[in-house]
Amino acid sequence: MDYGLLILVAVAVIYVVLSIRIAGENERFAVFMVGRFAGLKGPALVLRVPGASDLVRIALGAEGEVRSNELVSIGTRSLPYVAGGSVRSGAKVRVSGFEAARVKVEPLQTFLVCEKCGHKNPL
Repeated sequence: MDYGLLILVAVAVIYVVLSIRIAGENERFAVFMVGRFAGLKGPALVLRVPGASDLVRIALGAEGEVRSNELVSIGTRSLPYVAGGSVRSGAKVRVSGFEAARVKVEPLQTFLVCEKCGHKNPL
């Protein structure tokens, strides 16, 4: 019996098992290859290449902030976006959907709360 082949197969199986990630229906993985945004993957089984790629889970409803006309910061990463309403730099936004290479965002509603009765009015 060749133990070298057995060890090689065991290492390959461990490598594949540790590379598997699963994105749910309402989330995607933002893929960064060598530090640059490479696209969105999911929902499904996604394989991560250890050392070369980094996956960041982005869920519907995640909140972020618009950094420029092209980038929104969600968590610690900046991603390209398309806006569902008018947004400006520095605006707080929420992820409302996904495209092939961009996240769809909508502005967070801010409310003015009435001191008298407590009802909310959008600003």
